[in-house]
Amino acid sequence: MHDQVLTFRQLLAPVTSEAFFTEFFGRKPLHVRAPAARYEDLFSWAGINDLLRMTTVWSAKTLDMAMNGSRLPTEAYCYEGTTRENEKGWRPDFQRVRQHLKKGASMTLNHVGRLTPELRSLSQTFESVFGSPVNIFAFCSWQGVGAYPSHFDSGSVFVCQISGSKTWNLYEGRMPNAAHTAGYSGGEMSPEFNERSKGEVSQRIDLQAGDLLYGPHGQYHDAVASSNASLHLSIAVRHMVGHDFINLLAADLPKDPLFREHLPHIDMMAAADDYRQRLSRRLNEIMENPQVGRELRQFLHAKAFEGIAEFNLPHLEGERFYRVRWMHFRLDDGGKELLGPNLRAPLGAAEAAWAEWILARDYFSSLTLAENCAPEEHGRLASWLHEMEKTGLIEVMA
Repeated sequence: MHDQVLTFRQLLAPVTSEAFFTEFFGRKPLHVRAPAARYEDLFSWAGINDLLRMTTVWSAKTLDMAMNGSRLPTEAYCYEGTTRENEKGWRPDFQRVRQHLKKGASMTLNHVGRLTPELRSLSQTFESVFGSPVNIFAFCSWQGVGAYPSHFDSGSVFVCQISGSKTWNLYEGRMPNAAHTAGYSGGEMSPEFNERSKGEVSQRIDLQAGDLLYGPHGQYHDAVASSNASLHLSIAVRHMVGHDFINLLAADLPKDPLFREHLPHIDMMAAADDYRQRLSRRLNEIMENPQVGRELRQFLHAKAFEGIAEFNLPHLEGERFYRVRWMHFRLDDGGKELLGPNLRAPLGAAEAAWAEWILARDYFSSLTLAENCAPEEHGRLASWLHEMEKTGLIEVMA
């Protein structure tokens, strides 16, 4: 499946993307009411059952169970077996998994974002919009039985309620600058710390099938199913932080002889201060180098789209995947001009149709676009796409 199941703007509707990024993103939660059928082409209980039949995919790390605010011990639902990597490891015992589900335990499937064409499309949608890696979790839970205690997530989280309903408690507390960095990620904090930090309930939201809930990074929350059975997807966006940039730089610093010099003796404080100042000046020179800025963007690009692997075997030439930078471009003059940063480009009839098609998406493949135009136009289309790369409207993902 090369075309999108749902675009980011469709997921937000009727809230506009402009309103989301201006008022909510990184600032406060957003609840979007939507028709129950919104996700019917995306995921379902049948989809969960199909995933569980892929028994070799799951381990204690990718299938998690919890009940009454605590994770179940690994040995409670797993056995020591052989993993797909042919190594010893904990594998789910699906008979015991079923028994715990009957008692009300919740089940979480981790890293499902590449396991079906529809979930792969959803992953690529969020990767395209945010330029960051994405992980998707599938959650199954049962009425009135809590699963995980109050906690915060390290990245932005978007919850798609697939079936049933779930009540979410959003708290006043928020972890400042939560990140996937040791000491500041949600999974590292003790329940006692979270209880002290979460504050009072600020919002209680009953999420119905078709609804979307956005939670900014660090937002304290917990949830419990309010229908007999609840199924939702959580799309977790991992935003890169300054520490990631420093780690990127640190890997190359030993190439500079200054960073391989021995530190002065502990009694030579004047020499130590001189060396520290030389390091500071050199680090500043490195940070000011435009090439380092380009390397940073290359790093972000590689991290955001590392999960994309498209093949068209037995043909060895792959199709190209593009992200669409729709936030910076629009059509004007009845669709006859493309407007963008320092750009006003006239469009012919064919180009205007292609631009309109592209701007309605978050990402697309060259093959899918080619299927929507006449074969005799394919050469012209390829040339035009190359020109659109230069304008910045589109960017190659893979």
